Amino acid sequence: MSFIFKLEDYLFFFFMITAVLEVIRSGVSRLFNPHAAACYMTIGLHFIHVVIGTVGLTQLDYYFRFDVVRRYRWMIVVYWHFVDYVWLVVFTIVYLLV
Repeated sequence: MSFIFKLEDYLFFFFMITAVLEVIRSGVSRLFNPHAAACYMTIGLHFIHVVIGTVGLTQLDYYFRFDVVRRYRWMIVVYWHFVDYVWLVVFTIVYLLV
């Protein structure tokens, strides 16, 4: 895996842990506050997507060595960045409009 993918994973964990701790410290209960529930749900879904994407990229790195997916590399890169941009929009909507 390249340095950028590892850096992206570390930054994700840092920012997600920071966001969860900020919500917990604010004293907001996810059971009684729709905004907090939406934040927890969005963070959880994003975490699941990053884990699945990391596993997929690890498998892709393994198969790439055997020249199985070399021709699909551009498609995979475009999809991965598309998902990044979708999550930026989702987080903006959840945190600003909910």
